Amino acid sequence: MKRSLFFLLPFLAAGLVSCGKSLVVADGGSATDVGYVRGNIYRLDNFPATNTLVLLVPGQHSPVAPQSQSEVLADTTDAMGGYEFKVDSPGLYNIEAVQLTERTRLFISGLDVRENDTTPAPAGFLKASGTVTVVIADSLRPASGFVYMTGTTFSAAFSGTGAAITMDSIPAGVFPSVLFSSTAKPESSLVAARNVPVAPNDTVRTANFRVLYVAKDTALVKRDTLFMQRLESRGIAMVIRRDALLSAADTVNINAIFFASTISGPATDLLRVLKKPVIACETVLFNAMDLCGPQTGVDFGNISDSINNIAIVAPSHPLAAGFTGTVTVVNQNLALPWCTPAASATVVSIIPNQPAQATIFCYEAGAPLYDAVPAPDRRVGMLLKMEVALNLNENGWKLFDAAVNWCLRL
Repeated sequence: MKRSLFFLLPFLAAGLVSCGKSLVVADGGSATDVGYVRGNIYRLDNFPATNTLVLLVPGQHSPVAPQSQSEVLADTTDAMGGYEFKVDSPGLYNIEAVQLTERTRLFISGLDVRENDTTPAPAGFLKASGTVTVVIADSLRPASGFVYMTGTTFSAAFSGTGAAITMDSIPAGVFPSVLFSSTAKPESSLVAARNVPVAPNDTVRTANFRVLYVAKDTALVKRDTLFMQRLESRGIAMVIRRDALLSAADTVNINAIFFASTISGPATDLLRVLKKPVIACETVLFNAMDLCGPQTGVDFGNISDSINNIAIVAPSHPLAAGFTGTVTVVNQNLALPWCTPAASATVVSIIPNQPAQATIFCYEAGAPLYDAVPAPDRRVGMLLKMEVALNLNENGWKLFDAAVNWCLRL
């Protein structure tokens, strides 16, 4: 679904021959009480960007309020890529621009326009646009409404169905928030996503929280889909990266990281020292993450028989999700995995009657890991190998939710 352009169309039809004039309100103000904004826009090859539509948008502008259309001023660039606006109302403004032939775009935020002064806008360079897919939490569905960015012209209608809504043709940059509002109560907007990074020719999947899922491949298997559905039902975006291509750049604007399959050594080398919360769900890599020792059958393994329950031993800990005693967590009896973490870890649940065989455990930030190195941030060990993840019941999913909550500090 594309972002709304309901008030950009008059700009295009009118040809924008006048400089800095309101769409609805006649140009006003006197030379002694107005402010000016001047700037230049360039292509990436440093040539002036001509035939470029430039919008001056108030910082508090709502693109979904029809009465606010008159707040936006428009101009087109001259032969030198220059533009100019005369502003009657001082305050903070943003610049949007689109080259009308190539459709490249830019966004400049935070221009402080004052009376009797000229505000020089930073030189802007047009780039390819990106796409923002906003995950909508179950708590906001099935209400119809819209998502939008304050201080911009970017918005998209939401029908109330599906897990997400997409806004395309968004300039590259970082946007502080995306809001969701019901059509019935546009004044009661809720934050649907924060600090949204948009890159050229890319799609960012975003929400209030973004969790990086490190997988062997970007093609989702059923287990991965279950994780995504669970997170997105809560308005949390799962961003998938292949382990072989994982880099530190992938962790920017990410709130937590988790993996549920065997991943490569370079990926674990990065995750082990990363100052972000990590949920590890693969026993073979627990030692690589310094969560336990290296010996199969001694430090980690699978039980020899099959059961469907675990025993909560730290019921007051947030990771216990309010459960006490023995809790059934899977729909059928399985050879559940276990781990023996370092003494500095908090063990939340165990294989029943096996205190050395933890099924959920954690390290607080700064707690010594297995090799005595302080944990860079919170670390959770949760035994969710493929067979377990595919058979989790609602109790098991609530424990997963609790691990995510603890890592996100909710």
